[in-house]
Amino acid sequence: MINDEQLKKLKKLKLKIHVRSIFLQGLLIDIKFKDKIKFKRYKKLLDNYFSYLDLLNIKPLDLCLNFVFKYKYIDKIIVGINSKKQLEDILNFKQIRFKNYDLFNYSHKKQLIDPRRW
Repeated sequence: MINDEQLKKLKKLKLKIHVRSIFLQGLLIDIKFKDKIKFKRYKKLLDNYFSYLDLLNIKPLDLCLNFVFKYKYIDKIIVGINSKKQLEDILNFKQIRFKNYDLFNYSHKKQLIDPRRW
């Protein structure tokens, strides 16, 4: 559903657009999640994701926030935090220019981005 044209159509209907779970419940920002049993089948995919970001010297948190902020029609972003440090990290994220946000191959993406399928 995420593309500017679809979001633009929703905005024309005077709808407010709120997004949540932008970190996939922590999976995309915490390297330790990939070792959990329920993510075993995504281990290689997640290893590649974190290695690629490390190679480019991009923090996963920065990538996720920049991904969402590139959509001008989003009104609110809802995030969960567990500590003051996490809130500070979010508030102090680094703006980056990154062209390829599609870091997962399509065959795994549908299952990975839907927490109901975990």
